[in-house]
Amino acid sequence: MANLTTSTVARRVGSAERFAHRAMAIVDTALLATARRNERGVAGARIVIAVAFALRLIFVFSRDVLDGHVKDWYMLTNMAVATVVSVVFLTGVASHRFSTWQRAFIILDLVLVGASVFPPVIWPELTYRGLLTTPFAGVGTLVAVSGGLRLHRGYAVFTSVAVLVLWMIACALDLSRNGHVVAWGASEVAYYTIELGGAALLGVLVATRTLDLATRSAAKAIEAERAREHLGAYVGREVAEEALRLDEIVLGGSRQPVAVLFSDLRGFTRYAEKLSPEDLVTQLNAYLEEMVVVITKHGGVVDKYIGDGIMAVFGAPKTKGDDASRALLAARDLVKALEAHNRRRALSSMPPLKMGIGVHYGPVVAGNIGTMEHAQYTIIGDTVNLASRLESSTKDLGTDVLVSLAAKVAAGPDAPLLFPMGMLVVRGRDEAVEVFSFTEAPLPPSISSSS
Repeated sequence: MANLTTSTVARRVGSAERFAHRAMAIVDTALLATARRNERGVAGARIVIAVAFALRLIFVFSRDVLDGHVKDWYMLTNMAVATVVSVVFLTGVASHRFSTWQRAFIILDLVLVGASVFPPVIWPELTYRGLLTTPFAGVGTLVAVSGGLRLHRGYAVFTSVAVLVLWMIACALDLSRNGHVVAWGASEVAYYTIELGGAALLGVLVATRTLDLATRSAAKAIEAERAREHLGAYVGREVAEEALRLDEIVLGGSRQPVAVLFSDLRGFTRYAEKLSPEDLVTQLNAYLEEMVVVITKHGGVVDKYIGDGIMAVFGAPKTKGDDASRALLAARDLVKALEAHNRRRALSSMPPLKMGIGVHYGPVVAGNIGTMEHAQYTIIGDTVNLASRLESSTKDLGTDVLVSLAAKVAAGPDAPLLFPMGMLVVRGRDEAVEVFSFTEAPLPPSISSSS
């Protein structure tokens, strides 16, 4: 008993961990996608500002540029570097190590601020009247705001503080070097202090607000994933996804070919009489969990549990073209899974379980059956009935699996090796059904089922 319980718990913990990882992945993906879009927007703005700055130097101060003035060439070089790096990022070359590029862009923007405000202070023109009278002072405000678009509060705060420090250093240097021509005073300092402070606050608010919006969007995605996960545990993941995709529940269904697999434990009802309800649930869940893993691996959908039996469908709600072969492979692997399960039961001194499986292929009506208040997605038709009859007949014919000729033909060359078992007459049908199994045990030409 301990081994079975441990195995079940381990799988549930693994499922919880996988869900947590998916949830975190949704959050990270949403934030990263938003940050990338913002950084691309900042890169585009940086290109526009750098090019405009460079063109101003070239056309307004063309003589100084041609004369090789250090100030002008220093500023042109910085603008060119900023433009090239931004273009490289926008072309997608920087698709990896995005956080490294973000930090590099912070440094680049601060360098651009320095390249804008320090050259006029160090190499003033004859008409120079102080830093705060030039258009370069506003660059710091733009950089402070852009820091918030990186969706990182630390980056936003660092950028804003760094811009403010650069501005204070530039103003102090301007007073010490050009105090005799400086035309700005306390009012300009107050204005730019308020402007930079507001920009810094705006940057932090942008980062905080965008993070909040991205987190809320991610939370809704997580909620939808959780609903899909929980609903899928009751009706199957494919059915859950189909139900969530539709705007409303529509009763009825559509006719389509499917493979139907029935499995049932033999003698389990009598065995269960000796178990407590708790032990019965534990053992049954351990068995079902391992069987459902096999069915799901082969693309089947568990339609319902019938006591200790399983009804699985291959080809609904969506047909995949190889439904019959996948159903047969699932039947084969279910037999192997039960053998492994019985070995684990033996370690806990529990008797082995025996199982019968029936597989048939044919048309059904697949859809929502019931009422608008309580609907169930299922399949209905003679194909379902015959698959159930085949499963019931396995105990009469002494085999684990019975497969109809229709299922074998539909599976084609992809079907596992099958051996003929003769003709079987099942209750409720006038015509005998040719059946096959995975074990070679030929039977008389015609056999009646007591099912």
